[in-house]
Amino acid sequence: MKQIILLNSYAGPSDFIFNTECSGRRLSRGEVCEKDLVTQDQIRRHSESDYTKEWYEVAPGDTIVIEHYYDEEPKVNRKRVFRVPESGTLNPNISLDNFDATGMELEDHLLEQCELVKEEHFL
Repeated sequence: MKQIILLNSYAGPSDFIFNTECSGRRLSRGEVCEKDLVTQDQIRRHSESDYTKEWYEVAPGDTIVIEHYYDEEPKVNRKRVFRVPESGTLNPNISLDNFDATGMELEDHLLEQCELVKEEHFL
């Protein structure tokens, strides 16, 4: 069962790092528009965001990696690897306007929906 999920990485001018990687197939901008996953209005409104916007087609067994670093209090320096379960995930986020499931909230969603297969903490 293949699903589509929106992953964000932070690419802004700060010491905060939030990076995502995925073993699934990244959809092209053309595919994203063709599948009506985003509107031109959403693209315009989110064009100034410091978060990247990448949609992936994931299947059971695919992995999603999140690296999260923040040197201010509370300090967060970790890398987590999640595996998409055989049943897929419930309600994977595909909308730019669903702020409850983008950016750092994505990590919470994956903790609830996927298997955490590896976690590393850094000083």
